[in-house]
Amino acid sequence: MGCRWGMLLLLLPALLGCNAAKVATCDTSSACHPGAVCLQGACHNLCGSSRDCQAPFAECRGEYCMQSVCGNGVVGSDEQCDVADPHCVNCQLTPGYSCDATSCSINRYRAAFADSVKNCLDVRDFSLDGKSTLVNSFMNGVDAASPWAEWSADGATLVYPGGAPIGQATVYLYDVPGVQSENPASTFTGSQPSTAPDRAEIVARRDDGYVRYSPGNANPPSASAIGSFAIRWPKWDPAQSTRFAFLDRPTGSELGGLYVYDGVSSVTVATAGVSGYAWLSAGTMLYYVADDGAGACKLHLATVSASSVSNDAIVVTAMPCSACVIASPDGKTFAAGTSDSAIVRLLPNQTPSTSWADAASQLLAAGTVFDLAWTPDGKALAVLSNGATNAVLQVFDPIAGASVTVDAPGHYVSVRFSPKVLN
Repeated sequence: MGCRWGMLLLLLPALLGCNAAKVATCDTSSACHPGAVCLQGACHNLCGSSRDCQAPFAECRGEYCMQSVCGNGVVGSDEQCDVADPHCVNCQLTPGYSCDATSCSINRYRAAFADSVKNCLDVRDFSLDGKSTLVNSFMNGVDAASPWAEWSADGATLVYPGGAPIGQATVYLYDVPGVQSENPASTFTGSQPSTAPDRAEIVARRDDGYVRYSPGNANPPSASAIGSFAIRWPKWDPAQSTRFAFLDRPTGSELGGLYVYDGVSSVTVATAGVSGYAWLSAGTMLYYVADDGAGACKLHLATVSASSVSNDAIVVTAMPCSACVIASPDGKTFAAGTSDSAIVRLLPNQTPSTSWADAASQLLAAGTVFDLAWTPDGKALAVLSNGATNAVLQVFDPIAGASVTVDAPGHYVSVRFSPKVLN
């Protein structure tokens, strides 16, 4: 694939409260649905916080869902903030900022970058004002030719494949925002590692099989096989520490089948033609690019239960099979790019499907695209591209299209965000 498919653990949208969007009129509370009261001729739900409410009564005041009032210091579910601060305007945040009850501050993010010249993994903290700070640089034989690095869901563990000895995965532990341990917590022979949601195990490829390893275990694990599959790119289900997905891709092949394995049996998602895939963060759903048999590929979104695929929808048609695709944290938008173009397409997750050529929004990177990654809060899209000397890291506002170039010097070829915002 043109850019790598390892992606950040993603977050699905929070569920809205039960208050109906349509206003129910009333004379008395008996005319309202159970749990609601009649106030000023309209039914209002009871609430414990604004999370229990939705428009038009999106703010929890005095135990009732009421219409939001910007400037009263109460954040309604249709507001992003409610504080007197230049970065909270009309109760909407400036992209890249967060607010508490008294003020707003710029968000800081942590990401791991693979450097193809130094063969190292740099961990940097940066913000959307373009400033970055080097936290640590791991020189332990990083295999930058295949820069696969992954953070655990809590941002406390970083696992990556080393190159000395070849195929050795190295685990580093973090205490965000400070480094807890600069030395590897454990090493084992394997590549393309993935951390379970509960951090109890790591799964990695070894030859055509796989290993499951508990960090800190002094006994090297033995490789296991899943039938005759040639296992590549195993990835834990982000919501379940009992199963992982993998590609069946024989050596020399660019395409393969996609399966989910629970330690006993496997579920077939696609038997052939898959060039890359990733999970959505709620688990059960993963998206993948597969050959359509007509010289192009399609982007699929599949729901995988314990024993079958209950739904497989086509989201994007007629797209390059080499495209790198990353879902936004809310699952509503796919960002996609290829290594032969500076254009990044923003494609909606919707039906009917969208054609690659008909992408509603496009971003222009500084050079041909190396890698893409959404910030964990979904407020920005990081694009790593080819520069004149070093790689260029731009962070885009996906709505306005404006970008900031981050001061992150290095021959970087991949970027992986910690799932935690550091503020």
